[in-house]
Amino acid sequence: MKIEYDHRQDETQIVLTSDLPEDLAESQQKLYEDIEKDDRYTKLFLWSQSKFMRKPDQYQKYEQYEIDPQSALTDALSLLSDLSSNHNNRNLIIYISAVLLMEFGDRLDDNSTQICSESIVNNLHTALNEQWYWSVGGIDAVIAALPVLISSKVERSLSVDPLILMLILICDWSKQRDWAVAAFREKLWCLDSILAKKLFRAFILIKPGYDQKVTLYNGISPFKFIDDSKELLQTVFDQQDPGEIPDVSGLSDTALQTLNLLLPIDIPLARTVISMTGKIFWPRLFEDQHHSNHKNIFRDMNQEQAYLSWLAEYLLCTTTQERHDVVTELAPNIVISDMTNSFLTKIILSQDQMKKPQAFWNLWDKFFIIIDGFCSKQKVALLTIEEKDIDRYYGGDLDKIVTTYLLAFPLWQENICSWHTLQEKNIDFFVNAAQKLSYHPGTLYSIARVLNTIGYDFLDHGIKWLALVIRDNPHLKFISLETNTEFYIEEYTQRFISSKRTAIKQNSEIRRDTLDVLSFLVDRGSTCGFMLRDSVI
Repeated sequence: MKIEYDHRQDETQIVLTSDLPEDLAESQQKLYEDIEKDDRYTKLFLWSQSKFMRKPDQYQKYEQYEIDPQSALTDALSLLSDLSSNHNNRNLIIYISAVLLMEFGDRLDDNSTQICSESIVNNLHTALNEQWYWSVGGIDAVIAALPVLISSKVERSLSVDPLILMLILICDWSKQRDWAVAAFREKLWCLDSILAKKLFRAFILIKPGYDQKVTLYNGISPFKFIDDSKELLQTVFDQQDPGEIPDVSGLSDTALQTLNLLLPIDIPLARTVISMTGKIFWPRLFEDQHHSNHKNIFRDMNQEQAYLSWLAEYLLCTTTQERHDVVTELAPNIVISDMTNSFLTKIILSQDQMKKPQAFWNLWDKFFIIIDGFCSKQKVALLTIEEKDIDRYYGGDLDKIVTTYLLAFPLWQENICSWHTLQEKNIDFFVNAAQKLSYHPGTLYSIARVLNTIGYDFLDHGIKWLALVIRDNPHLKFISLETNTEFYIEEYTQRFISSKRTAIKQNSEIRRDTLDVLSFLVDRGSTCGFMLRDSVI
């Protein structure tokens, strides 16, 4: 029996500890060591993963690794030595190696750099070769670290060339292609633009053959294809100047979209590639998917959505003249389809993040002509529709396009009352819509919804917009409207009347506009509208 004394402030505690048999003491000691080791590995994994995902509130909890990355490296090397006996360490090794190379590469000695680099390329090579990379965690980190390896001198001593791994990934059809394309665009161009141009050129040259020989069912190994193409690739990489862009007419629509996504939006090459590739696939991109299915055309919808986001960001960041030129080239290909609505949505979402109001409204003004053209095709049918034919109208994709263009799409967060891009100086946009697009029922819904969401503060202006739409379009009184149109009008008019009773009584124009809107609600059978009109009269 062991007696220990624990002194605490004004008291002393006597702790009695029994003596364990030697074998149990050894087991206990080993258990404590295993717990301590697992705890060290867990902390290292959580730190490396949160560091990779750029979550400072999490990785800053592990201050010892932030202050002294060498301590993380020591544990990482210990972990690497245990790989043969613990297969579950694979994901830990991937994240550790990637973070150390990307964040602390200048603090690693040559041997440590070599070990981490080999870990990355070997894991990725095995994953690509055996086609199990889709099920292994950490591949995103491996791919993110590839540009660092490609641009560094260590690549010459690796067992697998990271250039080849990147080329295979951007040629692939899997989700890992998207990670590789993002890493290529966001990192490699910054680290080594010359090498990025060579890889860009190599992609154009080998992609058609890759699709024919590798992607098809029971195709050859991607590494076998690269080996067969080594003379062509050697020629590309040996050139001092990458030269002109090769002919892209042999690339599929998906490959052409990938070609754009490989480029940062702020380099001159992006403008050239947009025009070169857009004229080939834009007509099919904005075509309704239902039509494509009838033609047996394969469409990678995730890739198309990624391309639309990229193009939206480009249009917001480019110069006014280039924006005008691209939209001019793009306009003939834009048709009434769900893809057009998606494109408008991507522009709004990009603007929400990038905050470029001048560029946004310049772009939005250019799209007004396109939207007006769509609506004009249905104008005659809408203005001549009779009450007995109300069930005949169906707006479909055009309703979505009008709603999104007028900033009333359903993706605004709940209870939103303003938007940084919509200011008092932009109210002419809705006046113009109320005057020129008023015959389309989506316009009434959009204005009413905006007045209850991002345009909540435009209380004084909204009654005029609604009155303009309603006054000259009697068909809106009886045709089918977008769900909640009447609800949004009721919500707005209640706020307006409650706040502007004096103005309604004293200003004849405001009174007329208010009564026109309320009479519309009454004609639609709104009890709320009837009660509000009665209170005003």
